[in-house]
Amino acid sequence: MGVESTAPYSSQPVVMSTSTKAANEWSSGLFECANAGTCLYAWFLPQCATASIRSEMDGSNCVFNYLAMNPIVARHMVRNAYGIEGSAGGDMCLPLWCTPCVIAQVLNEVRSRGPISSGPGDNDKWQTGLFDWDFTACVLGCFLPYVGNALALEKLNDSNVVINLCCMPPALAYNIVREGYGIEGNCCLDILIMAYLGHCGTARIYQETQKRGKAAEQKVGPGTSLMK
Repeated sequence: MGVESTAPYSSQPVVMSTSTKAANEWSSGLFECANAGTCLYAWFLPQCATASIRSEMDGSNCVFNYLAMNPIVARHMVRNAYGIEGSAGGDMCLPLWCTPCVIAQVLNEVRSRGPISSGPGDNDKWQTGLFDWDFTACVLGCFLPYVGNALALEKLNDSNVVINLCCMPPALAYNIVREGYGIEGNCCLDILIMAYLGHCGTARIYQETQKRGKAAEQKVGPGTSLMK
């Protein structure tokens, strides 16, 4: 017996089984080994599996993700991308209590739902120069860089400012903003800028997000449009 419903952003009715989990729920439980290969991958190569989460979701560079990603950020990104219910507290606490279980659940979710479609491409230009600061960006970049990065990401994609502040590596924040707007560049340059000119990088992404606002919506599977 099924019930008829309408998928978000689609006028076509979709028949959903009453036994099928809702789209805003995890497709597998935290301690449910939905795929043996994924579970083994998460337990024995956790950092590689964490890198695979973002790479398989949005096509970003796997080596960069290996260096920059962590399970807390990975869970928060995936939950927001697919519109899964939850809280920032859960995103922060669960990976600390059972890291491999969280990694396996999140990677399984990405593989179950499929990748996010590619964004606007990497051919846009920065609207803010690396040394082109206004007063607020200058203060944030010089004295409160992690706050500046957190506010930039919140503006970009409505991600949680506390997670961005406490758990987001600077190079990853810069990379997410650049790729979110489809700005030309590469991961190596993202790392170098934030390693040697981190204050400038923070000021730039803060101003860039203030100018552009939210990144364009990206598609997740047929008939569904969600933020990256």
